[in-house]
Amino acid sequence: MSFEAVAMAVKDDRAKGNAKLILILLANCHNPVNGCFPSVAYLANRSGLSENTVRNNLAKLREDGIITIKQRKHESSEYLFSWFTIHKNCGSTKIAPKTVSKKEETVSNTPHTPQGVDGLFEDFWKQYPRKEGKGSARKAFAKAIKRVGGITKHLVIFSGLLTSPRLKREKQFVPHASTWLNDDGWEDEPEKQERRVY
Repeated sequence: MSFEAVAMAVKDDRAKGNAKLILILLANCHNPVNGCFPSVAYLANRSGLSENTVRNNLAKLREDGIITIKQRKHESSEYLFSWFTIHKNCGSTKIAPKTVSKKEETVSNTPHTPQGVDGLFEDFWKQYPRKEGKGSARKAFAKAIKRVGGITKHLVIFSGLLTSPRLKREKQFVPHASTWLNDDGWEDEPEKQERRVY
């Protein structure tokens, strides 16, 4: 698992909805030395999406230039992230920030390495829709990290930011971050659309 890749996936605003979830799962599977090779079946199992939906979202991530997919014969594909340039020298792999040009402006996508729980909390806070009670939210986040099984399992909380129905309401009805974290809001079931028969 690469914390740098996960942090970059969370920050990448180009991916939305299910594509963002798949991107975060890919980043969670990324190993800076060996690469990223999860199967579509694995991604479907971890995300709760169908394999077809996973394939469609992988294609969208590729079309948006976020990932490159290298097909491998009789094996799962290799996924490369646009944020990193990989250099192989003498059997070792080094990851360097990739510089991207946008509208005559050069932006350096330097990977951000979260410093433990505090760094992850700052990434969480940037994503959370209601910015009130940061101190209480920081304490609740640290407790939530322990409940989900430690810092390496933090993606459970981040994926909940994408799926929790309570966070899709009007801002005034979104709970404070500390409330959402203390209630294990990442476990909220997505709301099912009721079909109306006329």
